[in-house]
Amino acid sequence: MRRSLRWIRRILFAVLALVILLLAVLLFLVSSETGTRWVFDLAQRWVPGLQVQSINGALTGPLDLQGVSFRPPQGSGVELDGLQLDWSPGKLFSAQLSVQRLALEGLLIVPGEPATAEPEPQGPYAGFSLPDSIALPLGIDIEEVSLNGLRIDGQPEALVNSLKIKTHMAQSDLVLDQFSVDATMGTASLAGKMSLKGDYPLDFTSDVLLRLPERPEIALKGRLQGPVDAIALTQDVSGPLSARLAAELEGVTGSEPQWQAQLGLETIDLVALAPEAAAAELSDISARLEASGSFTAAELSLEGSFSQAQTGPMQLSLQAGADTERAEIKRLNLVQTDGPASVDLTGHIAPLTPEGELALDLHWSDLAYPMIGAAPQFASPKGSLLLSGTLNDYLAELDIGVQAPPLEAISLTGEARGNLQAIDSLDLVAQAPEGRAQIKGSAGWQPMPLWNLNIEADQLDPGYFVAEWPGKISALIHTEGQIDAEPELTARIEELGGTLRQQPLSGQGEVSLSGGVWQVQGLDLDWSDAEVSADGEVGEAIALNFNLSLPALDKLLPEAGGQLSASGTVGGTPAMPAVEANLSGSALRWQSYQVGAVGGRVNFDPQWRSAADIALQASALNLAGQVIDSVNLAVSGSEQALNTELDVKAGEDSLSAVLEGSLSLAETEWGFDGRLRKLAVTQTAAGTWSLNQPAALSLAPNRYRLDQLCLAAQTGQGRLCAQGSLEDSAILGQFSLAQLPLALVQPYLPPGAEIKGYVDGEGRFESQGQRMDYALKIELPEAGVSSAERDLALTLDTTELTVEGDQKLAQVRFNAPLPELKGSLNASIDVDNPTTDPGLDGQVRLDLPQLAALNVLSADLVIHEGRARADLDLAGKVSAPKVRGQLLLDEGDMEIPAFGLHLTDMRVNLRDADTPDKLLLDGTVTSGEGSLELAGELWPLENRIEATLKGENFQAVDTREMAVRISTDMSLAVDPERIAVGGKLVVPEALIRPPKASPNAASRSADLVVIEEGADGEQALGPAMDLDLSVELGDNVRVDAFGFTGLLRGALRVQQQGQGVPRGTGRLGVQSGEYTLYGQQLTITRGDVLFTGGPVTNPGLDLRVDREVEDVTVGAVVSGTLRTPDLALTSSPSMPDNHILSYLVLGRAPGSASSGEQQMLMRMALALAGGQKVAGRIQETFHVDEVGIGSGDSGEDTSFYIGKYLTPDLYIKYGVGLGDTVNTFLVRYRLATRWLLESTTSSEASGGDLIYSFER
Repeated sequence: MRRSLRWIRRILFAVLALVILLLAVLLFLVSSETGTRWVFDLAQRWVPGLQVQSINGALTGPLDLQGVSFRPPQGSGVELDGLQLDWSPGKLFSAQLSVQRLALEGLLIVPGEPATAEPEPQGPYAGFSLPDSIALPLGIDIEEVSLNGLRIDGQPEALVNSLKIKTHMAQSDLVLDQFSVDATMGTASLAGKMSLKGDYPLDFTSDVLLRLPERPEIALKGRLQGPVDAIALTQDVSGPLSARLAAELEGVTGSEPQWQAQLGLETIDLVALAPEAAAAELSDISARLEASGSFTAAELSLEGSFSQAQTGPMQLSLQAGADTERAEIKRLNLVQTDGPASVDLTGHIAPLTPEGELALDLHWSDLAYPMIGAAPQFASPKGSLLLSGTLNDYLAELDIGVQAPPLEAISLTGEARGNLQAIDSLDLVAQAPEGRAQIKGSAGWQPMPLWNLNIEADQLDPGYFVAEWPGKISALIHTEGQIDAEPELTARIEELGGTLRQQPLSGQGEVSLSGGVWQVQGLDLDWSDAEVSADGEVGEAIALNFNLSLPALDKLLPEAGGQLSASGTVGGTPAMPAVEANLSGSALRWQSYQVGAVGGRVNFDPQWRSAADIALQASALNLAGQVIDSVNLAVSGSEQALNTELDVKAGEDSLSAVLEGSLSLAETEWGFDGRLRKLAVTQTAAGTWSLNQPAALSLAPNRYRLDQLCLAAQTGQGRLCAQGSLEDSAILGQFSLAQLPLALVQPYLPPGAEIKGYVDGEGRFESQGQRMDYALKIELPEAGVSSAERDLALTLDTTELTVEGDQKLAQVRFNAPLPELKGSLNASIDVDNPTTDPGLDGQVRLDLPQLAALNVLSADLVIHEGRARADLDLAGKVSAPKVRGQLLLDEGDMEIPAFGLHLTDMRVNLRDADTPDKLLLDGTVTSGEGSLELAGELWPLENRIEATLKGENFQAVDTREMAVRISTDMSLAVDPERIAVGGKLVVPEALIRPPKASPNAASRSADLVVIEEGADGEQALGPAMDLDLSVELGDNVRVDAFGFTGLLRGALRVQQQGQGVPRGTGRLGVQSGEYTLYGQQLTITRGDVLFTGGPVTNPGLDLRVDREVEDVTVGAVVSGTLRTPDLALTSSPSMPDNHILSYLVLGRAPGSASSGEQQMLMRMALALAGGQKVAGRIQETFHVDEVGIGSGDSGEDTSFYIGKYLTPDLYIKYGVGLGDTVNTFLVRYRLATRWLLESTTSSEASGGDLIYSFER
């Protein structure tokens, strides 16, 4: 028994010793650095892919690991630059996990191949249950968990910059004290707590700040709270968008949880969030979304609004729903808020499979683009699209009305049957007011695009689409093909007929692509007398014949004219085509371009199987105003002896050149080696300059070389030389210039000014890779501008410009002594890094104490006195220069003869402001007894100015015909897009007295249109004009013109917005005055021009003139508008219009008027009754030269006549009596310059006259 107890005791001691030993070993392993290293060594052996480069400390802490990586054979891996752990393992014995610090440095995630596990089948959601409480085996107290730097392998930027976590347990609550993330896209923080018992209530708050690249920041503040079975979420968004989200989730532990959400979008700056959305021109976007449902079904309701630049305000409404078997759009409605446009969509698909029933119904009405503002370019009064069947077998039915106002609508109807890969059957018909078009066939897109279509047109009028191309075309075109690695297609004109621009049209032919070869078979198009035909193929080799014949271009195109023909063959390869062709044409024109004659031949084979023979000629060219008499180009010879000659003549100017050498051509290489044997240039002002000796020239890809080329003047010592080369990245060039005559700029000087002298200069440029070296010097050794008429001269001698530099610095210097101005202009500018990001550092100095010598450069301005000074410093970048300093014009005294103005005390000052991109502007000027003051700001880089102009009693015009004084308080703003003028302009005093018009001067016809030379007819709109200007006439505005003498008064406000017409509001009228008509004085009792907000070019009229003759009072009243005036005659007592006109115009009764005066009165009376308008229409309709009313000695002699020039010398005239039955026929023939033969025949008498005319 004792022995047994002894053995038991020994075994217990052994076990205890073993446990103690194990504990000691374990304690050694976790508490010593050596043991910890042994543990990690063992782990690295047993765990594939685990590596630790450096271990410091023990597992019990503190522990520092460096270079930790885990790369398993399969799946993703991680790498850590470092890991630090400091915790209290002793607290585990008291059931407490206490971590003071766990820090991870440089975490890299290495994605691996994703696992290919079969997805587990998902059954219906069954919910889950929670115990009354969850008791964690350990308490938690984590003071700090941090992560610095998280990247995904292969991504250049860090995904997370830093992350921090702090959490602990408080009784049964799990508390998240801190969870913060700083990432590339922004920052986020989360804090709160959750109870682990009862209803498991939770309460968390979040703050998120999104920082998107080149976008404004977006802030989100949220809260998640409630028991786990009734969670509520709120989220507020601020920044470029303002929105609020409220959502609830109930019954999540049950089998049928329910949710609901409301999202309200109040405002959004769409352009700030997505600058590319600026093109959409959307604004005023707001919406409210409500949704509810379960995990298997949802209902959605959306109400929103927005505004678009082309549609105006729009309203959107959507009702939709979905479950596991069905998706339905109950109603989608888009309507124009202030207009009739609307779009409606309903539909469903059930079940949600390719075989599910599909039904969509899309309807719209009154759509247009744009819907507001300008007239619509496109409109669809109504339309519908119906979709039925299944995704694998659907039927689409289309019925649309389409129009491009003001054209009538086209009816587009059709149907298509297909699936997700192809349309098996397509039938689309477009019915226009004139003709129809139909497309029938099939098309597909999977696995490759393919089609088989017939396109038919029946009496289709292209003029419906483009008014300038009317006609009736019938055609049948078949096309089929497919696009894959080796595309194939065919397009065949089976029928083509009808008319185009009233000319017959016909054609046939086929174009196909197969095996990389394009084939043209029997292509023949005939239009009027024009014909285009082609046959052949284009692939690796070319064999193509063509013929073009256009005998009357004016029949085809109204902007064109003349005849043109060309024919020939093209062979060789696409890289080296060989051409044999002939060209001829005459009287060619296209808009503002004209060629009298063109012709020639082209025979060129780049493989040199035959010699080159190219000869092209053109004569009588007018290229938008540039007149050239002739151009001749000739190229002839072989590969080793090729000769090229060019001759151009334009009046006295000419150019002649001869180039000879060898030309080698290959598909990837080419080269020319030769010389420029002749070059002669003749210019009227500069004389003739010609090549003094041949210059060698070599050309090839990435290489050229031009040896010394010198042009010398035939008269004088002028000489211009240049040479250069390019070899890969090495560039070398230089030039010299001697005695180039300044007469070249004579056409740009004002009349009366003459420039003399010449220019000398030299320059060089060298570049090798990034290295550059260059220099330029231009000087005027002897130069000046003079005016013999005004006895003035401006000397420009010793003016000099130099440029020197390299890739790091460019130095620009300019010096111009100006002795007549008693001053000079100097500039010194340095440009840093001229080829990359050029920076500026320089000065500009101008000092001109006496400006009178500048009169030589101005024919319209007479400068008596004045001085100019500039002291400017330049800095910043060339793209954004900064200008500091001052530009001053002072003590100005000058005249503008055309306006009769003498301007004195003129001062304009432009100086720097507090910001480098802005300049301040101010100035004053005196004219007469008044002055003007200018003040403003100028932004040179933006081409923008804002200024004010104020003044009192300023003499604006002072000539024999007009004298005007003004007082003004105006504002002006100008930028490249807009000109804004506002304020007030007062005319206190004016006298207008234009010269008397010649009684024989011809009046401008109302339908006369003047087209400027060189104008295209359609001018650019230019900047928008915003105008709001008030104009007032003072008490002394007098007019003595065209028989009127009197005072004017009134006020007018002129307004204009953008490209709209100016509109006026106000009244201008006659305060007192008289009108002289045919020597008779008429009193103006009322004379107002009324502006009621309409265009200023068509004001209303309210005018009345009266006259008393003995006991008779007559008058005339003018009403209506300026464009459509109404004239009514009044009298007391009442009398016919011709009697009123006799008193009004002649001052006496009608019976005492002469025959000429009676004829005049009759014409005036007929004009009042609209007779002249009728006569004008007859004249225009029947193309006669004269239609009118004539009268003799009495009213019975009045007749209606028509006259016509049969030739420039032969005139006939036929008259019908209005008061009697006498008809008259007159023939007038010009025998010589002053001799006329005239014969008159009527039913009462006949006669003839020989007339001699002379002038005195």
